[in-house]
Amino acid sequence: MSENLTPNTPLVPPNHTTLQWTLDQHGQLTQTLETGISLLRGFKSHPNPNLLPWLVWEYGLDPLEPYLDNLDEVLLQGLSWQRIRGTRASLAMAVGWLGVPLLQIEESGSLRHFYRYQLHLDSVPGEWQLNRLAQLSELSAPARSQLVRVTYQLDIRELALSSGQFGDLLSDRSGFRYTLQDGKQIRLSRQRSHCDGTDISAHSGNGVVRKRGQLWGQVHSSRLGSLVLSEPTTCNLLAGISHQRNVASHIHTQPGLWQGSWSTVSWSHSQTPQLVQCHYSLT
Repeated sequence: MSENLTPNTPLVPPNHTTLQWTLDQHGQLTQTLETGISLLRGFKSHPNPNLLPWLVWEYGLDPLEPYLDNLDEVLLQGLSWQRIRGTRASLAMAVGWLGVPLLQIEESGSLRHFYRYQLHLDSVPGEWQLNRLAQLSELSAPARSQLVRVTYQLDIRELALSSGQFGDLLSDRSGFRYTLQDGKQIRLSRQRSHCDGTDISAHSGNGVVRKRGQLWGQVHSSRLGSLVLSEPTTCNLLAGISHQRNVASHIHTQPGLWQGSWSTVSWSHSQTPQLVQCHYSLT
């Protein structure tokens, strides 16, 4: 008897009432909703653009929207990030979204502060990037972990002077404390290098020549055969002194040249480093 049943075969007894028949027909919604049910299979793989905000909310990826370009990237990369969230790989992945090269994630070796970690970067972070970096680190790292220090090219560690508290006061790491937008503080240790080129050409000459000459001469002319004691001896004394001094000094200069440009934006409100070029010469 079961082989004669079809999806449309009513299961009510022959002596059914009108209410029983109505309830039986109301429960058979498979044919009515079969087309819609078939469309539900795989609709998240290629979702409609109008559905993207709801999928982002469903997966809990809405905190990543400020850091990625569009909602497609939020779903594509956010799902991969969410599977490894709370690991070093998720933290490195999140830092890569900011375009900041990450060199190393260093965990604290102290038993007392085991939850602290540092980020060593390959480029200097600005104020805007530093706040976004701290926010992404808080989302990606384990809940118990805490970002305490960010370094770039300057990493001077503390020196253990003694095991007492007084020795700790004299020992510290490089960097200064920076207050984030949410009120938290981290230590930023970075090194900036400024290139300054100066071309100075000066030609000067100074010379002093001083000469002094003395000439002494004495001539005696006496003959023994004609020597007369009553007459003085013939004696000629010749003396000469000459002084010569030459002073020469010259300085050759040319007007200096300065080339530079000043930004119209105040440095305190600028989010990017300012560059001022100055070239001058003195010859």
